[in-house]
This record gives sequence, structure tokens and C-alpha cells, in this order.
Amino acid sequence: MECNKALSMIPQYIDQSLSDYELQKFLEHIDHCPECYDELEIAYMMTVAMNRLDHEDNASYDLSAAMKNSLKQAHEYSGRLTMLKIIRYSVCTLAFYGVLVTLFLQVRMWFGL
Repeated sequence: MECNKALSMIPQYIDQSLSDYELQKFLEHIDHCPECYDELEIAYMMTVAMNRLDHEDNASYDLSAAMKNSLKQAHEYSGRLTMLKIIRYSVCTLAFYGVLVTLFLQVRMWFGL
């Protein structure tokens, strides 16, 4: 992913409106691009600070920790999605081979092989 694309996705990340695929690609880029990470940190702090000023009276203002926690949760979610994809692929593969074996055994019965 290019930096311009990642930078344009920052507001969607903060609003939690990225699709699962977009989130995974965004996190991969942010993990390896310090410039985009810094931009995310600035945008996150500005957005969250403004929201907290408007809505919360006794809110914590450790925004750096809040952003790191947000990224940690996003990584955990992304990891769960990856695991679900692996499980889905495994189940489909097993089902395919089960049907293939069943078909092979049925053909043997039909033709007496």
C-alpha cells in the first residue's frame, strides 16, 4: 500500500469504518512506515481529544496509550480474521476431499472395481 492511500484511510480507521480487508492492509502499512504512523498518531490524538472534551468530563488524556491500545485491539481482530480464514479454508478443503473420496468409492461400487 502506498503512503497516500494509507493517509487517506486514517479518518476511517479512527471512525472504525474500514472493511476487514482494508484494516489488515492499513495495519500492515502502519507497522512498517514510521511517517504514516506519526500521522496516525497526530490525527488520532486530535480527534479523540476533541471527542473527549465534548463528551467526557473525567476522561483520561493519555492519548498515546489509547492509540496503542486501539492498534493492539485492531491487530488482535485482524489476527482472529486470519485464523478464521485459515479454518474456513481447511474445512472447505476437507469437505472437498471427503466428497472426492465418496465419489471414488461410489464409482467403485457401480462398476464393481
